[in-house]
Amino acid sequence: MEGKELTDNIIRNIVSEVLRECKNHQIRASAEFIAFYISLLQLDPNRGLSYEFLTNRGKVQSFIKYLVGNLGAKDDAKILTLRLQHEFRSYIKELDETVIHFRRRLSSKLYPLLLNIIEQDNGNRGEQLYKKICIYVIMASGLGNPNEKPVFKEALQVLKSILDEEEIDVFPSLQNYIKQEVIGCLVDLITGIRLYNKACKKGGEGMLDLPDLMAHALTAVKYEVAESIEMAVYRAEILTEAVKRNMVVMRRTKDEWGIVLEFKNEAEKIQWEYTRDLAATHRQLSKTFRILLESISELEKHRKTLHDQFNSIIETLNKIVIPTLYQAVTDVFPHFAQLTGIWKELQDDAIRLRGISNIFKIQAQLIFSLKIDAVLEQKQPNDQLLETVDWKGQELITRVISPYIRIHTDTSKITKKDLEFHGYCCWILINTGGALIPANIPLGVVEYKHRYYGFSSKMAANCFCANPESYIMNTIDLARKSVHLIKFLDLEDRLKKKLHIKTLIEKKVQPKAVAYSRANQTDTHFEEGNIDRNYLWNIWEYKAKLLKQSKLMSKGTKATETLRTHQKESTRVQTHWMANQTTQTMSNGATNTKKPQNFFYGLRGIRANYPFVMDLKQPEKL
Repeated sequence: MEGKELTDNIIRNIVSEVLRECKNHQIRASAEFIAFYISLLQLDPNRGLSYEFLTNRGKVQSFIKYLVGNLGAKDDAKILTLRLQHEFRSYIKELDETVIHFRRRLSSKLYPLLLNIIEQDNGNRGEQLYKKICIYVIMASGLGNPNEKPVFKEALQVLKSILDEEEIDVFPSLQNYIKQEVIGCLVDLITGIRLYNKACKKGGEGMLDLPDLMAHALTAVKYEVAESIEMAVYRAEILTEAVKRNMVVMRRTKDEWGIVLEFKNEAEKIQWEYTRDLAATHRQLSKTFRILLESISELEKHRKTLHDQFNSIIETLNKIVIPTLYQAVTDVFPHFAQLTGIWKELQDDAIRLRGISNIFKIQAQLIFSLKIDAVLEQKQPNDQLLETVDWKGQELITRVISPYIRIHTDTSKITKKDLEFHGYCCWILINTGGALIPANIPLGVVEYKHRYYGFSSKMAANCFCANPESYIMNTIDLARKSVHLIKFLDLEDRLKKKLHIKTLIEKKVQPKAVAYSRANQTDTHFEEGNIDRNYLWNIWEYKAKLLKQSKLMSKGTKATETLRTHQKESTRVQTHWMANQTTQTMSNGATNTKKPQNFFYGLRGIRANYPFVMDLKQPEKL
């Protein structure tokens, strides 16, 4: 068995265990949704969900607890978004299968009656055989109730006009596979003839006007979906405005701007993250409803096409069929079979419309039941994101160095479907960790490597043009961590191509400062070590000495002689302290011996009464 098959088997076992734990904890989850969730988690190689990880029982148990914890979180906006994506994906994928299943189920329910018709029984002759075939045809075509006499009478007349008494007597002698083919042809022909009679107002007992009913049903469902789209967009805009309140635009470098999130406390941060994810849930709901609206429009166009084809065949038959005259089978029977085919297609479209209506009601009830009253109460006009810096006057860059970048200022032919990331600004996505703000296409669109990117402001576009690859990789890396954005931003294919790359963004790490000892000596005021004999430790002795010297400076010295030969005038002389000058011829150095290190071993497990000592001191290098 190959590695991929082994991994798939392990995943199936994990899904079973998670489903069992969810049932024990009364958590609503299906095996398909759990497998869908795991498949998205596997798109991030950093989670380590490899074959080696999945074969480690301890790690698998931790992974199961992680899944159960996430699935059990009540009103988790991320899980709600994933549920919307999975349910929509399942319903759309199974829409055609639902039609096939309906046909198979109808055939299985009618199969006992078919066996009763084709079996060799003396009771299957004449009027009894007519009756059984007539009931089978009415139920297989879905045109009326065979228990109603007008319906049964009309179908019986049509059957006898195709299959006379001689042919009905020969029918029991045919082989079984031929009988089944004949019954199938009779269903198509009788259904077509009854439809033609209804169009000519000469029959059609118990038959509903399916094209008209489809038209009314399509209009009603389309109106409900359109109203729900408006409601989802309105709620998403309210939540987005609440998310913007904590955003502040700041300049990081000369050409780069970023967003700083300001919170008063941790509780406000948690509420902000929930509001951000809930806004993404409503964006996902509006995206889903728009796809449903497109499907309804396609069904409406298909209904009109089928209705036109139906009327065209009726007109053709009106030209061919002449009342009270027999017609050649080859002229009219093919047209009757075509009418039956168109009618079956209308029935299939009705089944598809019912499936679309079901998924619409389920998702609308799931999301619109969430209360956002707290956000509505806090709603206030806040243009902090836009008014923090004067980027409104910025010009969109029209000249760039990279040859892969082109700026489109004329965006009249560019729609949201042409933009990457489903038309949302990747600059906002990266700076806020997943906030969804639609791109403002009239501001301009950036084309990079034949892909179009829209932005919420010219400033965001200019930042993207400075380093487009970094913004793209950061957005993909964000989708890895926030799996509910993978399907929404249409990044599943890109993530699969980069499964072998663990690190998409190389982050610059500042080297840690290494602490080490260092001795420094100033270049001036060299002083040798000496002992000062006149050092006084008491500051008051210095003060007394200073006062004494100051008194001496104010005293005068006089000298006299015995012989009065002459008189000398006393003068005051103040000498300057002798300047001491020192030099240093060499610097003092120091060495340190090796630190002795010993290792004691043998303290346990030996019979000796003394340990062994190992000298770990490194030998000195000479």
